[in-house]
Amino acid sequence: MSGSEFIKPSAAAEMQASEIQFNGSLTVHLSGIGDIKNTVSLSGGFPSDPSHMIEGFCVEMDPGCSYQFEYMAVTNENIPSGWARNGIFVGSRGLDGRIIGFAARMISNHEPPLECLCIGQFVGSEDLIEAVDSELCESPDKSPLLSMKIIIREAVSYKARALKNHAVVFGHSHAKIIKNAQEKSRDFSLTLDCNVIEMIGKYSPFSKFENGSEVYHQEFLADLEKTVRDHRPSILVALMSGLEIMITIRAYSIKPFYVLGDNAEIEQSTLSSYPQDKELLPASAIYLDYVELMRPWIKALPMVRRRFNLPVIMLSPPPPISDDESYIRYMPEEIRLDMRRSMPPSVTRYRVWTIWMQAVKDLCVEYGVVFFPPPETTIDSKDGGLALLYHGDGLHANEHYGAAQIKMVETYLAGNYTPPEVNAFSKKNNKNSNPYSSLPSENFWRSSISDRAMSSVDPVAKAKFKITKNDKIATAGSCFAQHIARHLKSSGFTYYVSELPHPVIPQNIAEQMGYGMFTARYGNIYTARQWHQLLERAYGIFEPIDDVWQHGSGFVDAFRPRIEIKPLYSEAEVRLLRESHFKAVRQAVENADYFIFTLGLTECWISKLDGAVYPICPGVAGGVFDNTRYEFDNFTVSEVVADLQACYTFLR
Repeated sequence: MSGSEFIKPSAAAEMQASEIQFNGSLTVHLSGIGDIKNTVSLSGGFPSDPSHMIEGFCVEMDPGCSYQFEYMAVTNENIPSGWARNGIFVGSRGLDGRIIGFAARMISNHEPPLECLCIGQFVGSEDLIEAVDSELCESPDKSPLLSMKIIIREAVSYKARALKNHAVVFGHSHAKIIKNAQEKSRDFSLTLDCNVIEMIGKYSPFSKFENGSEVYHQEFLADLEKTVRDHRPSILVALMSGLEIMITIRAYSIKPFYVLGDNAEIEQSTLSSYPQDKELLPASAIYLDYVELMRPWIKALPMVRRRFNLPVIMLSPPPPISDDESYIRYMPEEIRLDMRRSMPPSVTRYRVWTIWMQAVKDLCVEYGVVFFPPPETTIDSKDGGLALLYHGDGLHANEHYGAAQIKMVETYLAGNYTPPEVNAFSKKNNKNSNPYSSLPSENFWRSSISDRAMSSVDPVAKAKFKITKNDKIATAGSCFAQHIARHLKSSGFTYYVSELPHPVIPQNIAEQMGYGMFTARYGNIYTARQWHQLLERAYGIFEPIDDVWQHGSGFVDAFRPRIEIKPLYSEAEVRLLRESHFKAVRQAVENADYFIFTLGLTECWISKLDGAVYPICPGVAGGVFDNTRYEFDNFTVSEVVADLQACYTFLR
């Protein structure tokens, strides 16, 4: 597919060639460079180079130009410049100032009416931010401006032209359900007239990165523009694809798995009662995979909303059918046999769907899109799956489900339905006070050491033994062990990894979850005592009392609290994943030829209950700090040596 089929998000506003051509210039002052003047278009800056930010700018219109507008800027001190016109500079020159926002607006009257579109790219993001006539173009986090463009175009008021009971619906295979319901609108007593754009197989890939920016499929944007013009909707309805769910479910045939839900502890009484022949797949891994797969699609919706100035809502595909036999019977013929041979149980199918739902909800919250869950009337009250009346096939519902969704939109437009509140996963750390909360930056390694330039160190010593490239080498310890592992791999040595991700987890997500960082997924081990205790815990010699911490609404492993992408659903999930981890630790101990352990700290926090050593202070990334339960300790040289000798004996 050629690059000409894609355009940048900002160009969605120019699809009908409504940009007005005129003679003028834009001059931007870039940090470290100075003034740069563009006489071809009102654009300037280097979007790919964050070292040269825009400090100020001015616009000059050629004499006799009938298009008059004014512009303004907001500096990094959050001070607006005031509105300026032809040739007046706003911002600063050479004063190390930064622009964090700008705006433009028409001041001359024209027929048809015109408007100014401001487009900006800001430090730390590849997104393009748009604002129309007087709206401030700025990034959500007030980052400095890297590049900018001002467009004068015809102002099209889609909202003023909208017909009350008209909607434009666009989406993937689920769109067919809405289309089928629309064709039987009289049977279902529907009043909303839906014009459906079926996207499946037609606009793929929907987006890609080109020259550092995300670009969207031009044909889709053009088709949407034409449909909105012709159909004159009062609302735009997006339908989310459920393909990601099917990809996960079909991975069950590669390696069976199960997923825990919110009520894992009450489902089974002991760890041994969970499936022994299937792998526990962390819900957080599935969640993050879905977020990354669906982000480009949901991320485009605010741009669509701004372009047409119409509300945009997101509808959900249905949950899976609960009945196994019906689920297989209604499957497409080409995958029915495979699913019959290896099909996850209904509880696993439903949990995968709920994780998908949470990912969609969180993205909708992030990008300000209203999300509609499945209509309550379509859900089986016994198990939360899709009621039998609403199936069309194993992957989709039927026109009855589509009609129920259309009725929900009708009720929403009439002001009689409010979508339920979405409880998005919070990425903020616990705000519990701990001994490190108020310390200055020089007390921490990253801010005082690792972010600073250091001379290279290359100690040379005669080796007491030689490691061959066929020897299996395991690592553990501080961040230095991570660097050693990378150099071992790049130098052709056999870096031994005993804890591997499930095949369904993409490589980039597996890396975020700590797979391959060390031989097993134990995270940083800062002290010799913690390493000694890990070996004992892996073989059942030591069982700490305080081993799971609550973190927000979830739970974390007290001995590797940051190893998961987000807190787990239950204590049971923490302990099950830990058992798998212990198995990998035992494999490393028994199979590795060499074990490299790097020392990080002598300081640590210890449980007063049984002497268990934690990698970080309780309350920082889980748990609550309580000085009656925890105490600070700083190991002496003799204690460190004793622990290392104990580890050496254990490994031998």
